[in-house]
Amino acid sequence: MWRHKDMEAKWSKNFISKCYVADTAFGWEHGETLSVVKDYLNDASSEVLEEIDRCSYYAWDVSGWGTIEEVLPFQVDPSYLVIHKANITNWEDYYKYRLTMIRLGGEIV
Repeated sequence: MWRHKDMEAKWSKNFISKCYVADTAFGWEHGETLSVVKDYLNDASSEVLEEIDRCSYYAWDVSGWGTIEEVLPFQVDPSYLVIHKANITNWEDYYKYRLTMIRLGGEIV
């Protein structure tokens, strides 16, 4: 039987390092970028998860975020948040778990 704590997405060390670089660039607390990415992945529909599995990535349109002003002396206006399945070291297990939970009407808590 799968348990939630065993099926969280596990991110590669390289990806986590890149998230920390983004945190620094955006003037955010360390861990904020990774938290945003986790939220997008955990809220993904079965269609999005299937596309990630089929195409190896998914790009969420985040153009509505607006400009990130903390990045000085320049500004960042993000367009997409992209997640590649290669950055999730347990993708196959996570993917199967999420699809099963969605089909059973369950949710991640």
